[in-house]
Amino acid sequence: MKEGQVALMTLRRESKRVQSHGCGLLTLCDNLSATCAFDKGRARDLPLLALCRRAGAIQIACGIRWHLRYVESARNPSDHDSRVFPNRSSSGVELHSKHQGGSASQQLSKLLRRKTPDERRSQSGLKHAAFSERAFRPCEATSLVSSPRSALKTSHVSAKASSSEPQVAKCTLELFSGNGRLTSAFNMKGLRVCPPFDVKDGKWFDLCNVNIQQLILGWIRQGRIWYLHLGTPCTNFSITKTNQAGNKQFSQSMQCAQFTARLIRLCVDHGVFFSLENPKTSKLFKLRCISQALQYASAHLIEYDCCRYGCSYRKATYIATNCQQLSSLGKRCQCGKGQHEHLRDRVRIRMTDGKLKWFWKTSLAGEYSAELCHEWATLVRGLAPSSAIRGSKEPVILPGWLDEICQVTGISPKLPILKPCPYQQTSPWKEACDSWGTEQTTGGCRKGKTAAAKGG
Repeated sequence: MKEGQVALMTLRRESKRVQSHGCGLLTLCDNLSATCAFDKGRARDLPLLALCRRAGAIQIACGIRWHLRYVESARNPSDHDSRVFPNRSSSGVELHSKHQGGSASQQLSKLLRRKTPDERRSQSGLKHAAFSERAFRPCEATSLVSSPRSALKTSHVSAKASSSEPQVAKCTLELFSGNGRLTSAFNMKGLRVCPPFDVKDGKWFDLCNVNIQQLILGWIRQGRIWYLHLGTPCTNFSITKTNQAGNKQFSQSMQCAQFTARLIRLCVDHGVFFSLENPKTSKLFKLRCISQALQYASAHLIEYDCCRYGCSYRKATYIATNCQQLSSLGKRCQCGKGQHEHLRDRVRIRMTDGKLKWFWKTSLAGEYSAELCHEWATLVRGLAPSSAIRGSKEPVILPGWLDEICQVTGISPKLPILKPCPYQQTSPWKEACDSWGTEQTTGGCRKGKTAAAKGG
C-alpha cells in the first residue's frame, strides 16, 4: 500500500501541471504487486483497488497515459533516501542507515517523517487516552459514559484539532434489524446508514456467517461505524423456552449472543456508541458473555413500555447502552391496569404473494413502534458528527457497502428496501383482525358452519 501510494503521488503531481496533460508518464516502482495492479487497473484488495480507481480517474480527467515498470530495489535510484527514515519505538528513535550523525539525509528524514499521535496530541493541547495503533479517535461532538477503562476517559475532539486526521464517512449500523424501521428513521433524519443486516433479507446478511462477522468487526476497527444498534433475537431466550441444549436454533442464538458480546467490547475499545434492545423478561441479559460485556462497557439499562409509544400492549423493554443521551427514551406506563391488549393467540395475515400465513402476536410485537423510532433517531441525530451527515445528492446506501459484502460472501447481494417509517403507530395485526380474525375466532366460525350444515 505504501509503495502504491508513492507511485500514485507521481501521477497526481504531474496532473497538476497543464504541460503534462495529454502526455505519457513513466513511473519506476520496485513493488511488483503495486505495479501489476496499476497496470491492469484493478485489484482484489480493497485499499489497493481504491488507489487503482483514483489513478484511473486522474488519467481520464487529464488524458495522461501512465506506464509503470518494475525495477529491482538495488537499482531503484529513489530507494536510497527512504532507508534513512527512523523506526518508531518506545525506547527512542533508531536510524537504520549507514549515515549516522548529523547528515543532511537524516535531517531531511526528521522533517518529512509523520508525527506520532502523542506529538499531535501535545501540540493541540488535547488530553485524551491513547488507543492502540490501529484504533481511531472518537468522533467529534460525542461523549461516552464513564468507564473503568482508561481508554474511554476521553474528551471532545474539535473539528479544528482533527483537521489533520483523515476524514472517514461514518455511518450508523443496525444488526438483527427485522423490518429495518429504525434504519429508515435514521435515514429520514439525514444520517448516513449502512444496509441493515437480517437473515430474512437474504443469506448474504446472515450474521451467523463467520465472514460477515469479520467484515463488520473490520468496519468498526476502521472507524467507519460511529453508532451500532443490536436487536439480538430473543425467541430462544424467552422465559417460556426450556431444555434447548440440543436445539439447532438455540445454538445459532447462542452464536448470535456471543457475537453481540464481542461487538460490545469492540465498540468500547474504539469509542463507538452502541445500544442493545431486548424484552425485560428476556434471558439474554443474564447470559454470562452479555453481562460481562455490559459490565466492561459500564452500560446502563433504559426501561420503557411500548404503550407510551402508541402501542395497544404494554411490553416492558430494556435498552442497554453506553450513551446517556438515550435515557429520555425510558418512559413508563401511565395507562393504568386493564387498559392494555394481551399478546396471545395468532393472527392470519395476507402476504405480498397473496398467500395467508399465521403469526403469533408476540412475534409481530417485536417490531419497533414508529413513534419510538422517530424519537430514537432524533436523539441519535443530535449526537452525530459532521462526517455522519448525508449529502443532499448522496444515495441512501452507498454501493460500496454491498461490494464488500459481495467480496466476502461471493454472492451479489440485493439492496434491502427501506420503507419510510410512519409517524403514527398502527397495530401490526389491525388488518388481520378486521379481515381474517384470530385463530380462535376462525375456529368458532368453522364450528358454527358445521353445526348449521348438520341441522339443515
